[in-house]
Amino acid sequence: MSDHRIAVDFLKDLLGNTDLILNELSKNEKSQSDVFASHSTELKVVYEGKDFSVSASNANSMYGIRSIVGGRLGFITTNASDTTSLKQAAQEVQQVARLSTPSPHHQIADRVDDSHFESIVDPKMADFSPKEVCDYAEKVILEAKRDSRVSVDRAEFSWRRTEWCLGNSNGFIQSSAQAVASWFIMGMARTEQEVTSFDFDGSSVPLKADIDAELARSVFNFRDSVVTSLGAKRGKTYRGPVLLHPYAVMELIGQFVSTNCNGLRHQDGMSTWKGKLGQIVASNKLNIYEDPLDRKRPEGWTPFDREGVATARHNLIQDGKLSFIAHNCFSAHREGVKPTGNAMGGARTLPGLGFMNLTVGGSHLASNLLSDEQLTRDLNNGLVIKRFSGNSDMTSGHFSGVAKNSWWVENGERRHPVTEVMISGNLFDVVKNIIAVGAVQHRLIGGGVAPYILVDGLSVTSA
Repeated sequence: MSDHRIAVDFLKDLLGNTDLILNELSKNEKSQSDVFASHSTELKVVYEGKDFSVSASNANSMYGIRSIVGGRLGFITTNASDTTSLKQAAQEVQQVARLSTPSPHHQIADRVDDSHFESIVDPKMADFSPKEVCDYAEKVILEAKRDSRVSVDRAEFSWRRTEWCLGNSNGFIQSSAQAVASWFIMGMARTEQEVTSFDFDGSSVPLKADIDAELARSVFNFRDSVVTSLGAKRGKTYRGPVLLHPYAVMELIGQFVSTNCNGLRHQDGMSTWKGKLGQIVASNKLNIYEDPLDRKRPEGWTPFDREGVATARHNLIQDGKLSFIAHNCFSAHREGVKPTGNAMGGARTLPGLGFMNLTVGGSHLASNLLSDEQLTRDLNNGLVIKRFSGNSDMTSGHFSGVAKNSWWVENGERRHPVTEVMISGNLFDVVKNIIAVGAVQHRLIGGGVAPYILVDGLSVTSA
């Protein structure tokens, strides 16, 4: 059976009920309205406390109904699917709207000429049995336990098939479907003398044929990280260059840049980059983009956003220049521009604003993208930070916290893991003070991709 046929069968009820709600809303008060409807079928097995349990085996539908009456916004969520309940919800959402504060910027998406359906449902992934989910969950644990020093605190494997659609009173409807296998593992390494910090890893794939290889890769990374954290010694206190592991790159640089490309934050005066579109704000070695249409990264794949606007690849930072500001319908109307397809959320929430499938990398101006080994040699003496746990102020850029699962480099070679050390700095300075960018892009849990990046100007304080 084709993925189109599979998805159409699952979407039939969602599309029909969305149309029913919109029709009911049109009978009441004059309004702008939209409905985000989703249906998910999930099987999940959890390993915790040295045992397995089936923690989820369910199917449910959700409807997020938004109605704007005279500039007043009402929103309601329901998991009811019968005609009477849906009509009642349509009436209630307009009652809620009457009580809200009016704003001229509450808007829904304009009509588009080609409403469409897109899907990434591998026919082999369209259905999973509980036994298959249990077998794969066991593989996660077996891969982790290849080294007896690994202690798994929690692991899970899940299969989920999701269908969703967005219809609005301007007369269009978008729909999509996806089936994904995902897993996650968290734990530490343990010996009689030592217990390391927690670490985690995981991944998601849309093709059943890719599960085994991707599962082995991600669990190996987890196992290697915690085992090589054994034998930790004190680091050194200094101010200077550090090498950011891809996870630290995404936690610090990726999150910082995406937050400061948020149109609402610019409008509210919460970003120092306000008014700097097209200007240099970072090292010319840095490129950052989002790609919600990347089918190989199902965590963030979506052909349309929370408001039904088509998504696209966007360059946030290009050769160090601020190249993109994201808008949903509210911020776009407030700014007098078109929405960019960056409305975030689902049936349970009002549209937010954000990015999907973020990629951090080097620009063509960083002509010498380096291997991970060369970056270590160029660090010479200093700290490699894998995980950051602390506080970051995205407005001022100041951050401070603890570096975990990190290690010390001496004379260009990895010497030993370090006990938790404090790090601090300013993210506006970090993105400008990039010394070198790695050539290898590492896939991260959640759909992000990032290289190692060597930066200057951080303070490292050893306890």
